[in-house]
Amino acid sequence: MQKAIRKDDVKVLTKILSKSRPALSLELGTGTGKSTEILARYSNQVITLEQDQKFIELAKQNIAPDLQGKIDFVLSDIAVYPINKYLHGVGYVNLPLRNFDFILIDGPGKYLEEGKEIKLPGGDLFRLLPYLEAETLIYLDGRKFSMGFFKKFLPIEIIKEESYCLFRVAKERI
Repeated sequence: MQKAIRKDDVKVLTKILSKSRPALSLELGTGTGKSTEILARYSNQVITLEQDQKFIELAKQNIAPDLQGKIDFVLSDIAVYPINKYLHGVGYVNLPLRNFDFILIDGPGKYLEEGKEIKLPGGDLFRLLPYLEAETLIYLDGRKFSMGFFKKFLPIEIIKEESYCLFRVAKERI
């Protein structure tokens, strides 16, 4: 399983963040800390969630010391949450339910139940939606399965869709 952002995504993410300069960013999936460091360079504050303590420790080693004061590392289990009456998604238990200016979705990518991998869409965005303001930017790392659900069930406007997807919360919510 890849736990680091791809080189192409680094360039794109840097370009987006250098223009938007978010006050508060949320990262779902810390991994090795590469994307966390990029977020911290361009954001006032970053909250990053990870389900594996080993990756939090690795990220702390990889991120420049002068940026670490801007980052809150949160260890969190993942669980299955209802999206609606019939659908469920996987998400972080310790997800901070508040408004963010920028969200990078890079996890969790799977849910294990009784040793079996269960493919579910990312449920965190559905849980965050009531707290997000229109125009919140969201960067999704090529998780086409989740993107299909987001397009179908969330009030979003696609900005760009390639190997990644950049979108925002729609001004007009349904």
